[in-house]
Amino acid sequence: MDWMEFTIGLLNAISWPAVVLIVLFSFRKNIIRLVPFTRKLKFKDFEVQFSDEIDQLVQKAQTAFPDLKSDPKTHLTAAARHLPNSCVLEAWDIVHQQAQTLVKKHFPDANIGETTPYKDIGFVLTKQEVLDLKKSKLFNELRRLRNKVAHAEGYEVGGSEAIQYVELCFRLIDYFKELTATMNELDKTLVSQ
Repeated sequence: MDWMEFTIGLLNAISWPAVVLIVLFSFRKNIIRLVPFTRKLKFKDFEVQFSDEIDQLVQKAQTAFPDLKSDPKTHLTAAARHLPNSCVLEAWDIVHQQAQTLVKKHFPDANIGETTPYKDIGFVLTKQEVLDLKKSKLFNELRRLRNKVAHAEGYEVGGSEAIQYVELCFRLIDYFKELTATMNELDKTLVSQ
């Protein structure tokens, strides 16, 4: 290797990083303005995440409001960015538990199969008019998405989609809780008469 080959090799090695530095320096003001809107920056094996501010804010909120730590909705929403599929499955489990409790208590004769309990519970709730058409569709769509996450190989849900899924699940959970309380009060009234 003579001095000319060495010089060409050296220029090849430093030209790419030099071009990147010149571009970054030239557009530094515009790039700085974009950083607050950037969640993740990845180039080859180099990766930077900018979501630390949100994580710190969540930690501060949990110290200010300790009940947030035990709130399943808050827990699932916070974890959705990192473990979206897991959050979908956990949110559905809470929907299922609430719906199953309602069916077992108020419709004990309902036929719930072991192989398709989610589908059967949705059918019973719709048949008994506990769920109107829109709520029944929501229940079934949430169930179908849960099944995709649980059973479809390689199916991944994004963090924002998981947060929306959790929100919808908790709307249904709150509905079931209110309905259960109303039906329990109605049962108490009928027993006392």
